[in-house]
Amino acid sequence: MQQQLRNVMTCALVCGGALLLTTGCNFEQRKRPIGDDPPRVLTGTRTTLTVVGSSAEAPVVEGVVASMWTGPDNHDAPVVRAQTWSGDWPIQRLESIELDSRPPGVSLAGPFHGEHLGILHSGGALLITDDPPGTTSLDPTGFVPANLGDVYVLRARPGEQVEAEVGVAAGVGHGWLVRVHDDAPVAPWEGGTAGVRDLAEALLKRMAFEMDSGVGNSAVGGVTLSQVINHRLHAVPHVESDHIAGAAAFATGFGFIYSSQVRAGPLRATIQVPLSLHVFGDSQGTLFGAIDPLSTPTVLGQSVAWRNIERVRVSVNDDGPIGTAMAGAIREAVVDAISTATLPTLGGLTLDSYLPIWLAAAADTPTLPDAFDLVLVPEPIPANANDPRDFQVGFIPQASTPNANVEPRRRGQMLIVR
Repeated sequence: MQQQLRNVMTCALVCGGALLLTTGCNFEQRKRPIGDDPPRVLTGTRTTLTVVGSSAEAPVVEGVVASMWTGPDNHDAPVVRAQTWSGDWPIQRLESIELDSRPPGVSLAGPFHGEHLGILHSGGALLITDDPPGTTSLDPTGFVPANLGDVYVLRARPGEQVEAEVGVAAGVGHGWLVRVHDDAPVAPWEGGTAGVRDLAEALLKRMAFEMDSGVGNSAVGGVTLSQVINHRLHAVPHVESDHIAGAAAFATGFGFIYSSQVRAGPLRATIQVPLSLHVFGDSQGTLFGAIDPLSTPTVLGQSVAWRNIERVRVSVNDDGPIGTAMAGAIREAVVDAISTATLPTLGGLTLDSYLPIWLAAAADTPTLPDAFDLVLVPEPIPANANDPRDFQVGFIPQASTPNANVEPRRRGQMLIVR
């Protein structure tokens, strides 16, 4: 975002209830020895994110999915999106992930003070074109499965190589390379004047209410649905948008995937709705916020077609014509409920209007750098602690109990990187 971002107010957040992260498998990040190569002074380094796996066709499948150049005068953007896996063979079992911030045979002595993060979704059944047996899914874009599954985060300072042994039956989902300066502002899970929990909790409770009132207990496809239950919010580390008219550049941000379940007679349906929290500036440098798809479809006086509407995914545990018809009917009801939903509020403002205020409080400054990006990552955990890989940031069993005091199992933090 190449403009001066100003005119940002500051305000304290109102803390809400607590949230939950689910547990997953443990994995180990190992630093590789640098060796005895003669040191050379470089003006930068190429950082790469590499995956190694296997498939039925090939015992070893390896490839670089993202790379980033970091130097004092010439460097890539602070966040680089990993390429969609396009190797000769699909990865059906992910064996390891490697983050290399040191060119082969070269010891780095450069001006960058910070670390690089490699973030990768395992992708689950992303590369399987057909639904699992006995399931029908309506998913026009494939966005949801690419941003679910386990999340692996590797950290390497200049001159380091680190590797995570994974060993899971999974494909490769979305991923990112992130450059983080040591002085980068951080919004913690909670505490101070800007916590991630406040945003996540407000969205989760609002979505739970809208789905239960607009979809639950309603007649859909000739069947009366049950109450919507098991409302969950999964974190998406980074999102961006180039389709907000009037924005001076890409709208950066982070997001969530809302998920819940509802019964239609003997059938069980899973509802999944992406939620993207965007921040962007206009041509005058004033900072704005928008939430796709809950904000009004008019931004800066121009119409916006929110893309997360078409990304809504509904899966039903029936692969016959009844399951297909029911999935379509429920998805239509979900889209209708979203289209008429109202935004939650914080600090007396709608959540999209509050985003710039929250961001300024997180950065502890009324102005922000000319170019910045936002990334939501799991907080580092203490040594020997359980390490959940499913980056789930909220859970409410039923919308009728939205104030249940549920504590997090793993917390997230937002980085403001430049």
